[in-house]
Amino acid sequence: MGVIAYNLGKDAKAYIEGSSAGYANLVEMATVQSGKVNVETAEADTTTREGDGWGSSSPTIRKGTVELSCLSKTTEDASLTKIEAAAIAGNILEGAFLTGTTGVAGSRGPYGKWMISSFNRDEEIEGGIPFQVTLKLQEYIGYTTDGTDPTPT
Repeated sequence: MGVIAYNLGKDAKAYIEGSSAGYANLVEMATVQSGKVNVETAEADTTTREGDGWGSSSPTIRKGTVELSCLSKTTEDASLTKIEAAAIAGNILEGAFLTGTTGVAGSRGPYGKWMISSFNRDEEIEGGIPFQVTLKLQEYIGYTTDGTDPTPT
């Protein structure tokens, strides 16, 4: 019996803009504990009388949302600091949220410019300080299915 290969959540990667913009300059967020990528499409009711009593709908606006849970370290966490600064200033950041490493076949996910819509922190007595971050897609750049730069040329 052969071994079945799976994409494992532990291999997923969250990347945000490094010192400058561009897919090649993305930096991995190493303190992410868990993440959720949601791409959804709204729909418009396109039911007409010619549908013989059947309703119909058509896809309209697509939305992308990413939710990350991060654990703060005592040393400076450049990625978390960058996200915190963008949240406070109302700025957007480039980011890619992939099932694996950039440049690796099979790594898939959205790449674009993201607004930080929520930046929360818990301060529990025991354990590290967890942060919850919600990013909403502001500008879709592309979707990679092979880990390479999906920017249109």
